Amino acid sequence: MKVINDEEYEDLSELAKSNGIPYQVYMSKELFNLLKPNDFLSKLGIQFNDRSNAILSILRGNLLPESNKEIIPKDGITIPTLITKGAFIREELILIRSEIVNNNDNKNILLSVIIDTE
Repeated sequence: MKVINDEEYEDLSELAKSNGIPYQVYMSKELFNLLKPNDFLSKLGIQFNDRSNAILSILRGNLLPESNKEIIPKDGITIPTLITKGAFIREELILIRSEIVNNNDNKNILLSVIIDTE
């Protein structure tokens, strides 16, 4: 079982709540670093919150209803997304895994990047 702590994960719960997601949501530091735009991209208007909101919106659309609460499918959700990188404005496809993790008997959602091992 994964334990959520501040050294390894970023807390996106406030953004998740504003997107209608009824869980605490955490993002791996690795995914956080991929989504955080560099200074060049920030000056062009690309923002971490916009990228995160787009991912959370896709996540929200894929939750399954269960009684009064929505859940993630048993195998989790894979979210493909394009991110713009670098000064040459190239796009890179990344896959984001969304899964339920139990943390102190609470169900939380963990977002992490799926590493391509080709």
